[in-house]
Amino acid sequence: MERPIITLISDWGWDDVSLGLMKWELYQRFPNACVVDLVHDVELLDVNQTAFMMSRLYQRFPEGSLHLMLTGVSRLSNETPLVVEMEGHYFIGLDNGVFPALFPDGTLQVRRLKEGVGDCLEQMSVLAEACLTHRCQEVTEEAELLCENYLLRYVYSGAEKSFLGHVMYIDSHHNVVTNIPAQLFKDALGDQSFELRLSGFVIRKFHDRYVKECEPYLVPNSLGVLEIVSYGAKLVLVPKWNVGQAIRIEFVESNE
Repeated sequence: MERPIITLISDWGWDDVSLGLMKWELYQRFPNACVVDLVHDVELLDVNQTAFMMSRLYQRFPEGSLHLMLTGVSRLSNETPLVVEMEGHYFIGLDNGVFPALFPDGTLQVRRLKEGVGDCLEQMSVLAEACLTHRCQEVTEEAELLCENYLLRYVYSGAEKSFLGHVMYIDSHHNVVTNIPAQLFKDALGDQSFELRLSGFVIRKFHDRYVKECEPYLVPNSLGVLEIVSYGAKLVLVPKWNVGQAIRIEFVESNE
């Protein structure tokens, strides 16, 4: 077998023993696997944030990669894990809304183990092995998603000259990650100016890269979306922004 790629995303935190145990189980089955930690500080039980991060990351890995979405998963859980194959990738998670949030426009073919043995994490490991050894159809059966959900989306209005987006993630440096695509924003901005008003801040500056500027500004980040940053400042602590909070950007005529 070629060296498999397995990615992990969770709300467990980086110091949770479950993370080490999960990796141990994977290495037992795939000693030559490349296990990649994507994010483990997702907001507790936040499947929308999980789906957002995964949607921005999985396509960077080659087809055939396996992605374990562990948000809301516990070894004590009696829930049955599910698997979805989409665009040449395998995704394993729970019926907690993460799948419809990740693929809101796709027709999902969901499967589960025919014989579920062991706890939730053990079943996930069995599913992972079935996928990576091309035996998924053999050991699984069709299933149905019961939990409906949708991913928070951005809206761009050319007529109103505005973006409506949301705070999707706050990183360890207290930068605020939005779901507004950076390139689309740059294309719409052109020679105009803009204003982002939120929690007492008015942000009017955009830079193509991080700069040493204490006044908050917008910058495209590695996920390809807009990020609100401020050099050397714990930005999120001042306005008390929260994940899921709405953000509105309005374009205005430039005074220059």
